[in-house]
Amino acid sequence: QSEVEATKKQNRDFIRVYYLLNDYRAVTGYAAQLRPAALADAWTAYRVGEAYFQIQQPDSALPWYQRATEIWKYSLDFQNKYGICLLALRRLPEALKVFEFVVSENPNHVSANTNLGFIYMQQGQGTMAYDYMMRANRINPDYEQNLINMAVWYHTGNQDDKAKKTVLHILKKHPGNETAKAMLQDLAK
Repeated sequence: QSEVEATKKQNRDFIRVYYLLNDYRAVTGYAAQLRPAALADAWTAYRVGEAYFQIQQPDSALPWYQRATEIWKYSLDFQNKYGICLLALRRLPEALKVFEFVVSENPNHVSANTNLGFIYMQQGQGTMAYDYMMRANRINPDYEQNLINMAVWYHTGNQDDKAKKTVLHILKKHPGNETAKAMLQDLAK
């Protein structure tokens, strides 16, 4: 029994170290020996989920994020990452519930507000989308993803002057943002 526990601890330690070194392939290599349901450590489950997500495997990341949130329900950042993974898998109704939970626990969670705005924009619910984007903007007026979403919202609503102003703000705060550069070119046409 103690040998099994020692091996589990060693795997957790290796996962932690390789995660901190951004060696996501090594993390997923160690995780291949594990099952999410067998883990009792939320951080390890989260790190494995994040490693899979970073190597563009959201389908493999999902059960690990889910396990992290089962173990530590009120880690809102774990919940938010779980929601982002659901969003990447286009599971909008499930993602919506996760982000609503995060915002119910912390109305000032900028990423969850941003993601709610995005989901509502995808669903064609412009007023709800705008409300959540404005909440996120009040929390952090320089939050890059929210600014991108706002520029898209303005452009879609034929408010290109506001879209351009938003894109210019993005480029002032985040000069390397390639999406904003492309948007600015499109708005100039």
